[in-house]
Amino acid sequence: MLRTVAWLKDEKSQISNESGMHNIGVILLVIGIMALLFPAIKMGFDSIMQKFTTTAATSDVQVSDPLGSAGDWAF
Repeated sequence: MLRTVAWLKDEKSQISNESGMHNIGVILLVIGIMALLFPAIKMGFDSIMQKFTTTAATSDVQVSDPLGSAGDWAF
């Protein structure tokens, strides 16, 4: 732990200088925004996939494998 703190305080550390702090701030901001947007993106994807996996006449018929099988070459 002490070595880590000493490394962070060292000027050669990417986090100790201003641009390093800016980069960390941007990364944390992007992670935060994506955490807020993920539920909406997932709902949209689920809605699109539901349209592809149900038939037009009745919505109770489900397609078992909408994306298809990749075959043996995928392994």
